[in-house]
Amino acid sequence: RAEEQRRKEIEKIERDRRREADNVHEEVERLKSELDGARKGQAAAQSRAKNLERDCKDLRDKIQVLLTKTDNDDGLIQALQSEYQSMMKKHKEERRRRAEAEGTPGELEEARGEVKDREAQIERQHKIIVSLRAEVQCNNMR
Repeated sequence: RAEEQRRKEIEKIERDRRREADNVHEEVERLKSELDGARKGQAAAQSRAKNLERDCKDLRDKIQVLLTKTDNDDGLIQALQSEYQSMMKKHKEERRRRAEAEGTPGELEEARGEVKDREAQIERQHKIIVSLRAEVQCNNMR
């Protein structure tokens, strides 16, 4: 009977050890799975980080291109503004010269009136000349 008791104790110890070994084995498998998941997560995070770094570099390059274009555009705008100012200055100078050449509106009207008077005088003198020629021809015929 003592032997049977020892055998039962040994069987119990053996069952406990198997149970413990199974538990340890399950824990090892769970930890391996967890480690594998963590490694996959790390690889995914590294891949995301690499993609983000590449995207960031692309964005920096694009921003640099935009800044260069902006500088070029600013230069062109400055050149256009300078040309516009120069043209406006020339235009104002030309208007001033024309105004000086033409005189004041009153002087212009006075000059136009004089031209009309002279044209009328020329017309009268032309009529007189035609009339005198006609008389001369008439006198020559007699």
